[in-house]
Amino acid sequence: MTDVRLTCVRHGETRHNIKGIIQGWIGSELTEHGHQQAQEFADNFNEKPQAIFYSDLNRTKQTVAALIIKYPDIPVFADWRLRERSYGSLEGTSRDTVDWKSFFNTHPDESLFGSEPENHIRERVKSFMRDMAYHNISHAIVVTHGGTLNQFKYILNPNHTRIKHANTESFDIEYSFNNPRIKAGSIPRWNIND
Repeated sequence: MTDVRLTCVRHGETRHNIKGIIQGWIGSELTEHGHQQAQEFADNFNEKPQAIFYSDLNRTKQTVAALIIKYPDIPVFADWRLRERSYGSLEGTSRDTVDWKSFFNTHPDESLFGSEPENHIRERVKSFMRDMAYHNISHAIVVTHGGTLNQFKYILNPNHTRIKHANTESFDIEYSFNNPRIKAGSIPRWNIND
């Protein structure tokens, strides 16, 4: 099994981003600026990857379109594990109405407002990372969401502090299949209707 390098990138700007609406698993279209951001990322990315992966939500599908045109012979896969965290009943509401400090200080196995527990999203991201190593993916582009990007960083560095990632911000992570941080852990019970 080989070492893995993932170029992780957040989707382009969406209409909900501009309006300050919590997205989570709900759909939102890219703005014209968001499409420009996606095109600029593709234009400036000049290292042909082995594969391209993206969250199955529409905003990442729209963001990855320019990469697909640039690299038509590279396999492309939608993967639900790369979705943003589900924010339950908060989705579609204003970001300004939530006490985010309290929300993110909740125990990682707990669900507030029907939201996905943090350990749940962490385990699905770890599952994706293990699959990349198991299938000998040496370099891939991963188009995903801000919350998911924070999980990639936290999994490899538990001292990581959650940050807000800019639209189409990217970074590389590297790891191996033997990294104990990507081993499977317990998955908290979560019912989307809680």
